[in-house]
This record gives sequence, structure tokens and C-alpha cells, in this order.
Amino acid sequence: MDIQITRTNLEVLRALAYILDIEESEKLYHSWRVAVMAKALGQAKCEDSILGLYVAGLLHDIGTFDMSNRAVHYRRHFESKSSSEVRTHPQRSAAITCGLSDFIPVAKAVLDHHEWINGKGYPRGLKGDQISIESQILRVADKVAFLLDTEKDIDISDLDSLLRLKIGNEFSKDLYNSLIEVIKQEKMWEALLDAKKLEQLTDKIFIQLPVVDDESLDVDKRLISFFGRLLDAKHSYTQGHSLRVAYFSIMIALAMGLPEETIEKIESAAFLHDIGKIGIPKSILDKKGRLTIEEFEIIKKHASFSREIIERIPGLGRLSYVIGTDQEHWNGLGYPRQLKKKEIPIEARIISVADAFDAMTSTRSYHKAISVSEALEELKKSKETDFDPEVVEAAVGVLEGFKNPSIAACYVKSA
Repeated sequence: MDIQITRTNLEVLRALAYILDIEESEKLYHSWRVAVMAKALGQAKCEDSILGLYVAGLLHDIGTFDMSNRAVHYRRHFESKSSSEVRTHPQRSAAITCGLSDFIPVAKAVLDHHEWINGKGYPRGLKGDQISIESQILRVADKVAFLLDTEKDIDISDLDSLLRLKIGNEFSKDLYNSLIEVIKQEKMWEALLDAKKLEQLTDKIFIQLPVVDDESLDVDKRLISFFGRLLDAKHSYTQGHSLRVAYFSIMIALAMGLPEETIEKIESAAFLHDIGKIGIPKSILDKKGRLTIEEFEIIKKHASFSREIIERIPGLGRLSYVIGTDQEHWNGLGYPRQLKKKEIPIEARIISVADAFDAMTSTRSYHKAISVSEALEELKKSKETDFDPEVVEAAVGVLEGFKNPSIAACYVKSA
């Protein structure tokens, strides 16, 4: 499984796995666990595939991005009506992974990570040697992570007993023996049980992985776009939102005559501006009608969470002063830090206007879309309070006359 990726882009994928494993602010770390075990097993069984296995571990459940993590990682959901949807996630994960450059070998391994050597797995019912060693490794690593998700206060002897029951069914005795050797290593077992130690282990692994030299620390623009599109699809009302916000933000920035470097930052920050919402309950984000005071306070946490996530990614650290400030208001009454006027970065002031414009001209769970002209009038009313007057003026100049903001589809195709 030969793939190439820079360390910076790999860090983005690690952050993506971290985000998608968050279930209403609870961090599950399922994919990180699978990734570190898959990499360790790769060293024992197929050393040329260790980078691909680590990436496959991060992405194996990416097809569940718009589902509850608990629908995938908790046993009771396999016995419910949602089980048919759960059983299609390997196909979805593989198809999404193919959208990343040169990741077809990873996608193949991901597609078969729920196949069993006795032929009773899914989605294709493969058997024995029909299943690649990489997919078999993902299966056994995923099984361990699943048991750690579902069995409370499990110790290593309990885990061993549960795994023995699967020998000859889900995986071979040979792979079981290799797995036990891996998880019985003190640092591995401690990392599987403790989030802080797991993060330390993934940091150590990062240094060891055979990645492409990465001196510039630039994140691939296509990967940032992919990140934004995937997160948009997590909730019913946000489909295409980040792409459109990036499109509108660029138009405004061009109209203001900003430098090329600033415009590039605005585009990237716009794609990622809402990533903190991944930790907000779907019941709140998709709620029809007005939020309660308590619900709005939960919503407000997404700005700080967005910044926290961006700061985890070295290649995106240059955006950390922008992300999380697009909810600040010109008059200082926004959140999370109550910045005002030019204390708010110009990039965030532009994204804030573009975000509001898209929200008003899109149908949401809590309101119907209004026309472009009506949205621009609302922006004008809110300059000097919510928005920078200069940014609003530029927005009105370039957005006036749009028949429909779906014109941004032209930008979506090229992203």
C-alpha cells in the first residue's frame, strides 16, 4: 500500500479524525486508536504499508461523518433499525477516501475493513485470502477499539478473552497473536486507555512515519476544501455553506483590494470557520424555531472550539488568529472575546459578512431564505453594530444583482 503524503497534510487528516470522533463535545478517539494499532501491526506483518495503514486507520470510519458516532461504535445500534445504514459505512468511507489525491490503495483497504475471514463480514462477503492483509489488520484493530468503546472497565485479560472468541471467524490466529504482542506493550495499552497518553504516542509515531519532506508547511488547498465540504455535510442545513462563504469572502476581499496573501488566508479560513460546530449537538444545530438561552450559550462555544482545533495543526497555525473571531461584532458585543472594530482581524470581518449573507439567502431549519436584495439591506442595517461598514460597502458592491447565490456552484466545481 504505497502512498505519499506530507507531514503537514497528514496532521490535517489526524485532526479530521479527531473532529469526526467527537460526539457532542465528548472525545471518543476511536480512529486514533485504530491508527496506532494498525501502524504497529503493519510493522510486524507488512512494513511497506505502515504509512498507508496509519492513514487508513484515521479514515476508516470517515463515511459516518453525518451519523452519530454512537450509531457506529456502540453495540446496541447494530441491533436497531439504523443497522442497515451502519453497514454501508465501509463503502461510503472508501468512496470519500478516493476523493483525496493518490489514496486509492487506502480506499481499497478501508472498503474491506469489516470483512471476516470466515466470509460472514460485509459489504462483499470476502473470505480468507480474498481479504488483503491491510484490511485484515484494520479489522482486528477496529475490533479492539470497538471493545474499548463498548465494554466499561475492561482490563487486558478481559480483552484477550473476548478476542479469542473471534479467532477463525473475524480474524486468523496468526493475526491475533501479533495483535496481543502489540497491545501488551506497556505504552500501547496505556495509550489505548488514556487520551493524553494516546496523543503522546501519536506524536511519537508522527516522527517515525515515512512521509514526504515538508519544509514549506503549506496545507494542500484541495485538502482544506475537502475538510470544509465534509464538515458542511455533517448537518442538514450546512450543505455547501463553507464553500459559498469562501466564494463570497474572496469576492469581497478582491473588491477591497487586499493583498494576495491575505486573500489566500481568507479563503482557507472561510472553509474552516465553522469546524467547532462539529462538537455541538445536532438537536441544537438542526432545531426548528428559536433557541433557548442555554442552547445559545452552547452554540457560542463553537467559536473557541474552532480555534482550539486549528491550533492543533501546524500547517494551519497561521490561521489561528482568524478562526473563532468571525462571531465578534464591530460594536464589541460579539463572542467569544468581545473584540471590537479593528481589534477583529480583517479576514474575520470579511468572513463574518459573507457568513451572514449566506445564512440569510439559504433555507435553514429555523428560517426560509430571503432574496439577495433583502439580505444586502439587512447587512446595511447592521453596519456599525455587527459589521465593519467598509466591508459591508464592498459586499454590497459585488453581491448586488445576484439572482441566486447558487452561482457559487461555479466555484464549488473548481475547488
